[in-house]
Amino acid sequence: MDETTLQTRLRQAEDCIKFLNENPDAWQRLREVSDSRLMIYDNGMTYCFPGFPRTLVSSANLLQQYQEYKRYLNAWNEGNPVYSEYWLPMSANYVEEEAYIDLASPELPILVACWKFNEHIVKTACPSLLKFVEKDYLCLQKEGKGKDTADVSTINQTMSVAGRTNDKKQIKAKKSFWKLFSFWKKKQATNEEKKKVTEEDLAKYERLEGNHNLLLVGICGKYLSSLRGVSVWGDQPNLNSLLRGLPDLKLDENYVLDNYRPHPKSPFSQSIGQYLCLYVRLKSVDKPRDMDFGVWTLESELKRQYENKPKVLKAKLKELYSQMKPLPECEDPFKHITLPFTEEAIWQAYLLKQVGHQIGMWWHGLYNERIFINRKEDINGLRLYLAEDYKRRLEQFKIKAKASWSETMRPMVILDGDKAYISHYWFDYWNGLRQVKCLVSYDSHSQKITDFLIKESNAIVRYDCKIMF
Repeated sequence: MDETTLQTRLRQAEDCIKFLNENPDAWQRLREVSDSRLMIYDNGMTYCFPGFPRTLVSSANLLQQYQEYKRYLNAWNEGNPVYSEYWLPMSANYVEEEAYIDLASPELPILVACWKFNEHIVKTACPSLLKFVEKDYLCLQKEGKGKDTADVSTINQTMSVAGRTNDKKQIKAKKSFWKLFSFWKKKQATNEEKKKVTEEDLAKYERLEGNHNLLLVGICGKYLSSLRGVSVWGDQPNLNSLLRGLPDLKLDENYVLDNYRPHPKSPFSQSIGQYLCLYVRLKSVDKPRDMDFGVWTLESELKRQYENKPKVLKAKLKELYSQMKPLPECEDPFKHITLPFTEEAIWQAYLLKQVGHQIGMWWHGLYNERIFINRKEDINGLRLYLAEDYKRRLEQFKIKAKASWSETMRPMVILDGDKAYISHYWFDYWNGLRQVKCLVSYDSHSQKITDFLIKESNAIVRYDCKIMF
């Protein structure tokens, strides 16, 4: 696909995601019609497989999440290519809830996927997200109004005709609004593109050699120490404690940091693994409960129990929805964090961005774990992760990694106009020693970071964990 077509479809997808975020009823209707396509019947049970996502990514995070997805693509497809570079993740938790907008098709269908017995199953949940937003949702609204007036008297039927006329006017008005909204969004995107960074921008800095600020190692060490007392899954009202050790980062006093995840051991978490999903919410907005994240689980259970009792099911679902609180938008923390444009401050922002590799991982989420390597001595600190049988393999890796280490591999930040380039190294047990390259875009007027682009290299020194996943 050529770049122009790709960017056009990305903008269309972004418009649709924004519409769904701003219209919760449209999101609910989309889930309902998609569930009907995903329903299967097995041994007397009825359920959706794969399931439609419970969460929806915000339009502000959509493209950033797409870049993150593409960074992991090669690792996920190694030996078994099942993921496409044109799949745009639409769930706020795309690792656990595999739902994608297929950019390869002009209709922008929604695909859902799941692993079962080592097979990656992919189904079409919605043939066209574009058509649903522009036409189907409006028709569903009209049908709903028609059902509510099906048994009224002749006078009410006359009023219904007038209502349908108004519906047509409303549909026309909404289409006009959609066109106006699309025009505004394209104009806004044009302005925002100037602040975003691309892989071409990143490539310009990859061969540069800058000064290695010795303060960066100390800042990282103190920050990692401060994380030892932080509990992501506790009863604390927020996660502002993650800003301890990052004195240059100032969070808007009206907001708090928090984790966009239910407790992994709660009955509302249907996952084999989780990792930290950091976001900000207004102080005035209540902290989401585990059950607010688990509406999909509760819905499925009710539909299974009352499959042959539609009236009871309708009443139970109505009761469920009355108890649920809407989830806040999963908003990027850096939209509300100010910082000076210095090497130390940019490095602190990078550490907060990568904190999900340090804490908040559970079970299969540990694939996300990274050990920061800032000095040669840090290699000695790599611990045995699995059985004693792996000790020799890890010791051999340490010898090779220390032999390849040079002082130029220490953390580095280069400031250049409104851009900042970061070079850093870390270790993970699934690949080995890798370089992380990060390019940041900074707005001096708002004193905020407007974009992150992070890219991991292939393993410089490979560690073979002998685990297939």
